Amino acid sequence: MLCSGVWCQHDEGWINPETRGLVIIGRSLLLLFQIQFSYHLIVGEIEELEDFICVGQDGWDGTQRAVLFVKLKKGYRFTKQLKSKIEKSIERELGDNVPEVILEIPDIPVSPRTLFIN
Repeated sequence: MLCSGVWCQHDEGWINPETRGLVIIGRSLLLLFQIQFSYHLIVGEIEELEDFICVGQDGWDGTQRAVLFVKLKKGYRFTKQLKSKIEKSIERELGDNVPEVILEIPDIPVSPRTLFIN
């Protein structure tokens, strides 16, 4: 739901006063261009990845793009070759719906119910 230019899902969330970290209970699905994407079916088969999450990002001009964040298994590096492997895997299954941005991150936050925070 869009409320005064801010995304909200009516889920519970708070800021830890000591760490300033966010705690959010709830989740959302990636709905880009009114299509729900299931990247987990494709990216989950790539052995180098320990975890990942794909989110939609709205631009100021009304455009949307997908951003895929990946956490690698120990011993692997995020290289141009790995990025290309991820892109080709998604393109093979979803056609033109390859995320515009693919970034490596050290960890992916989850809720107390182990749901991704996206």
